[in-house]
Amino acid sequence: MIKLMDILAEGGWASAKTQGTEITPKLVAKVMPVVNKFIKDFNAIVDKDDKPPIKLVSPVGSTKYWEKDLKSNPDTHYGDIDLLISFPVWYKDGKNSRENENKSIKYYYDKIVELSGKLPYLDSDTKNTGGKNLILKIGDDYVQVDFVATTPEYEDWTQGRFTPEHGLKGFTVGKLFTALGNLFNLSMGDRGILGKMKQGVLVPTKMQKDVEIIKISKSYKTFIRDLTEFILKYYDPKIKKYKEHPELKKFKGLNPENVKLANFAKGVAGMAKTLELNGLFDKNDVAGTRSAKELMKKIRDEYQKVMLAQLSGSKFKKANTPEAYQAIEKVKKHTKEGINIVNKYLK
Repeated sequence: MIKLMDILAEGGWASAKTQGTEITPKLVAKVMPVVNKFIKDFNAIVDKDDKPPIKLVSPVGSTKYWEKDLKSNPDTHYGDIDLLISFPVWYKDGKNSRENENKSIKYYYDKIVELSGKLPYLDSDTKNTGGKNLILKIGDDYVQVDFVATTPEYEDWTQGRFTPEHGLKGFTVGKLFTALGNLFNLSMGDRGILGKMKQGVLVPTKMQKDVEIIKISKSYKTFIRDLTEFILKYYDPKIKKYKEHPELKKFKGLNPENVKLANFAKGVAGMAKTLELNGLFDKNDVAGTRSAKELMKKIRDEYQKVMLAQLSGSKFKKANTPEAYQAIEKVKKHTKEGINIVNKYLK
């Protein structure tokens, strides 16, 4: 399946026609009815091929909040219009589920390319995107709409996983997933929380040979609790029932309609305290730590490390316009805010 984090991170323009277009909530309000018409028209066409329809799940990224911003801050600017699209998995003869997903999604992307320039609102430059972006003609504007791919199995997870906190860059929440994944040898991307086991031991997620993929959670609303239970049973297979710290009970996951980095951090703190409450540190070295306080510090330090690492990216070195420097300052500001929030609750 297409890696959602890669698409959300790319930005930029797939067509020179869209470079002068400023994306605001007012523009998104004009775009959404056209997108809905495209989905309807597109599904009527694929139905003739006996293929199931695609579905618009929701906007993701900063576009998620366009309706709220339309009322409170209609002149705010977005980098992109990112829409989460659910593509049915109809191909069944692949070697594994990922191959089935990729071949199914490729059919739909290829069909979008075929339709480029053939619908009155779909510009011919759409074909240059491989079908992953729509170039729409709306009034006098050309607008790029990025399709972020998911499948029905992962709709709920991806809708939350790729939604930022309102007013903060998406990486502030995303990097906490990264930090946890790094420390526990887990993947926390577009398919939920996954681990790879070899002879009963968690191994690096890049390892391919003779590994078993373990599905830990694909529920955005309960993933912190699900991860806690997995860690408890991984380190102590004898555990059947466990005591849950009140902080984990309250912050067992995140609300995709109201994502808060603070709530994520509180849930992670509840996880660490739950591990300690059940005596896990008495017998085990958990991610190189022997107490809830040590674990929280290690997660906090890893979060700071991955947050600061992005500031040395090549795109910052290429900045040479006032707009680019302004964007960099915003990233720096949100990096500091994210670190401060996580430090506040993981201590």
